[in-house]
Amino acid sequence: MDKSNLTPTIQGYKVGGKDQGGNLIVQILSVGNEYCIYEIETEDINNRLKVVIDGFTDVSEKQLIARFDSVKQEYVKAKGMLYRSSNYGMMKNRIAHALSTCFTNDDQTFNGKKLFESLCSEISAEQKRIVTNRVHYLLPVAASIAIAFLSCYLLMQHRLSNTPEWQIASGFLASSLGVGASIFTGIKKLHFEEYPYSSYYSYIGIERLLLGYVVGAVAFIAIKSGLFSPAILEKNYWANLMVFVAAGFSEQFIPSLIKKVDP
Repeated sequence: MDKSNLTPTIQGYKVGGKDQGGNLIVQILSVGNEYCIYEIETEDINNRLKVVIDGFTDVSEKQLIARFDSVKQEYVKAKGMLYRSSNYGMMKNRIAHALSTCFTNDDQTFNGKKLFESLCSEISAEQKRIVTNRVHYLLPVAASIAIAFLSCYLLMQHRLSNTPEWQIASGFLASSLGVGASIFTGIKKLHFEEYPYSSYYSYIGIERLLLGYVVGAVAFIAIKSGLFSPAILEKNYWANLMVFVAAGFSEQFIPSLIKKVDP
């Protein structure tokens, strides 16, 4: 595209400049001779994408406005779904590309509405896939907490709270709670749209749970071997369980333990 053929108004739309409404332009997503699709600086995600039309003639401008009006409802709907997208950058570009296609495609069989409807369906499908993947990731630790808690409850009901079985069950529960705390606090750092198969995230959840159990077992051995300071050993059994919780919370727990070992 020859930038010299842009209308004066479109030429004035540049990153760092302001649009006719006084909004700061942070990105130009798509530009044509008579239109510009851009992003403004605002906290409202639904209002970030903007479009301006400025035709060389009244006829050409009316044609572009008519094309925009024919897909405006679907375009607004797609923008409204952006806040739910985990990949805002990619989706905003796809919306801008779809609208640009509506402006430039002269094929009589082209249907802009169907293009946006398909895009909205893809965004919805992505959201459903992300929720499903998130559930599969959380399910292993949720199940382990439920099973360990039920085991502890049944042992208490049968007055077996001071038996080795109780110690093992409570240790599993404490480690599971630690893993659960770690997973829930760090879940925002994961991208659940990267892999299409939900089973992959189940494997990650199981792997994280097993790692918590392994670190918890190491912590248990450390307690029994006397690596902890006497101050910790003098505490009650619940203090030992707190060690398991901390162990399950972070695999970095063991290195920190080593630093605290008495010489």
